Amino acid sequence: MMFKTHAIFGLFLALLTFNYFQELNIYLFTLITVFSAILLDIDEKHSKIGYKTRPLSNIIQFIFKHRGFIHSIFFIAIISFLINTFFGNYYIPFLIGSGSHILLDALTPRGIRLFYPFQFKMSFFFKTRGIVDQSLFFILTASVLLIKFPVLKSFLLKILT
Repeated sequence: MMFKTHAIFGLFLALLTFNYFQELNIYLFTLITVFSAILLDIDEKHSKIGYKTRPLSNIIQFIFKHRGFIHSIFFIAIISFLINTFFGNYYIPFLIGSGSHILLDALTPRGIRLFYPFQFKMSFFFKTRGIVDQSLFFILTASVLLIKFPVLKSFLLKILT
């Protein structure tokens, strides 16, 4: 999926789930969720985050390959454990964001190997930058606006009814 789809899905999930974790700072919760939703593509040097973090992304891609270990449940578990050890419950927004990334990438034909290095692959048929990816971005953006700005929701309801 596209960078912007990963980012907006992370934001959407942060807005939907934050109320369940009110002991955490909402701004930090949202930042971590959105950042982790795009972070996993650091293993692709041509991605937006990969491009911005060169030469680190080149090294990561050389060692792990795109959609390899970095896109696995094992990587997410290790990073979550480390975050929990040093920063407490802030592993939760990391899980939400990285989980959203994995879910979206599993919808593409290239798919992901969730249990890397095992060969089991999860994939679907929605192409990156295809109509579903574009539509999902649009729907998620509209949803975020409606969640964040309830005035828009009431305005739209008045127009549509």
